[in-house]
Amino acid sequence: MFTFLLPLLLNAPTEPLLLKLAAKIMDVPTTWREGVLTQGNYDWWAKDRIVAFLFDPSALLRVDAKQLYDLRGKKVWDPVPGWLYHDAVNDFSPDRSLSIRESWNKMQLTWTVFKVRTHKTVGSWTITSHTGQPQLDQSMGYLPPKVQWSADGKSLYQIESWPDSDGNGLTAQVTVRQLGDLTKGRAYPAVNTFDWDADVMVHDGRALVRQYNSDNAFEFPMQEWQLDQPGSRMKNWTLHAPKGRVFIDYLPSPDMKRAVWVMGVPSTKVSGMGQGGYPFYALSLWSSDVRGENMRELGAISFRSRKYEDLMDEYQSFGEVEWNPDGKHVSFIYSRKLYWIEA
Repeated sequence: MFTFLLPLLLNAPTEPLLLKLAAKIMDVPTTWREGVLTQGNYDWWAKDRIVAFLFDPSALLRVDAKQLYDLRGKKVWDPVPGWLYHDAVNDFSPDRSLSIRESWNKMQLTWTVFKVRTHKTVGSWTITSHTGQPQLDQSMGYLPPKVQWSADGKSLYQIESWPDSDGNGLTAQVTVRQLGDLTKGRAYPAVNTFDWDADVMVHDGRALVRQYNSDNAFEFPMQEWQLDQPGSRMKNWTLHAPKGRVFIDYLPSPDMKRAVWVMGVPSTKVSGMGQGGYPFYALSLWSSDVRGENMRELGAISFRSRKYEDLMDEYQSFGEVEWNPDGKHVSFIYSRKLYWIEA
């Protein structure tokens, strides 16, 4: 396939190139909850089913509920009564038969796995926070403990990160737990990783880490190690954005084989934390393998105006990039229309 360059702003086509290459799935109903970029208002329940997060526009407070749609934008009956109202799609096992929820009690964090159809508990386990307080947000420089389903849905990876004792970096650790007995876990060696904001994922017996709040939007630091032998097989590398662009977001595929990137053409100076060139003159989608190799552009949307207010409006109208479970397509919303494109 060809690599598509961003069109010159003064000669931008009537229809952005990304939209010409993508296929429209549906107009976004007004009842879908609003979202920007990664703040989701929909997700993929199956290869041909979309789950949308809804709100009541007449209510003063947002009312969260969910609705299934097919690829024609038609509402689909809820096959499992009740599941739509309390769980995020990411909490479900790959076959959607199990789900997991978490609860905090002071210093204790408990995860419970249960069957979706019957709500029968499969098992649970509890950990104690390393930091002396619940790790509930990203403002402290590290993510809260999380779990990731294995590709076969037979085990769970418990992923934690916390500040080193000397305060000079983060320590990350992965513990694998089998569904047969979730109270027992195999803890892999803890590893010193990035200084802050390290997001750890697991694939093929390895931990892959990205620094999601880098101080240079032109660069994207990554790290990888073998779970059982981190000292002998540690890799560090930094990806560099294509000329004239900055990194905005990184989304690995469900099978952790590939990735899609959101990039922008900066309109302001790019320097230091939080100075990523926002708002942007253009946005584009790129695909690569999960480590960022073999990167190619899928298409771009160039904004015609250079006025700050117009750029803000355009930026707000694009986002919600999500992988389809087939691992071959990604979807996105632009101007309240849902599209997808082969990645």
